[in-house]
Amino acid sequence: MHNRNIQTRPCRYVQGFVAAMLLEEALKRVPVKPTGKQIREACETFRNVDTGGLLPPVTYTAGSHESCNRLRIYQVKKGKLVPVTNYITVSR
Repeated sequence: MHNRNIQTRPCRYVQGFVAAMLLEEALKRVPVKPTGKQIREACETFRNVDTGGLLPPVTYTAGSHESCNRLRIYQVKKGKLVPVTNYITVSR
């Protein structure tokens, strides 16, 4: 359940949004009843997929399923996510 009194969210919170966005994009590219292999192959066609600024544009290939290694810090102002930083490279 969503709690409006929580002041911060862990990075996994935003990662969940992005994972859902990318799954939705993959499902648009496959048949109605896709296999796991078809979903993976659809993801491997991603080239600069827009996540609304949550991440830099996402590209997957057969050799790399890593969405990115950069992120932004956001602050919620008047109910909207507002970037506080440019994209920051994170270590592995």
